[in-house]
Amino acid sequence: MFTVFCLAELPPSTPLFNDKLMHFVAFAILGVGAFLSWPRQPFFPRIALALAAYGATIEVVQFFLPWRSAEWLDLAADVAGVVVCGLMLTLISRAVSRSNA
Repeated sequence: MFTVFCLAELPPSTPLFNDKLMHFVAFAILGVGAFLSWPRQPFFPRIALALAAYGATIEVVQFFLPWRSAEWLDLAADVAGVVVCGLMLTLISRAVSRSNA
């Protein structure tokens, strides 16, 4: 998470892919990492809210940096990545639980 936060403070560069897709993927990956780091914590609402708050914090920091800009759509892409990741992980963990039962 520290790496993502530091990268958010760097001056923008021309992305190779769509910016919103990169936000989505980055926060989906953070979601997987958080899920694996805290397997006993429910993804919804705890992990999801923490990652959404993290995304919001990044946008607030970028608002105050003259070489960056804060965008609501970036936050929306972050939250979408977290939600889709959480839904997929929930489905996978339920399928694994059923097969082990």
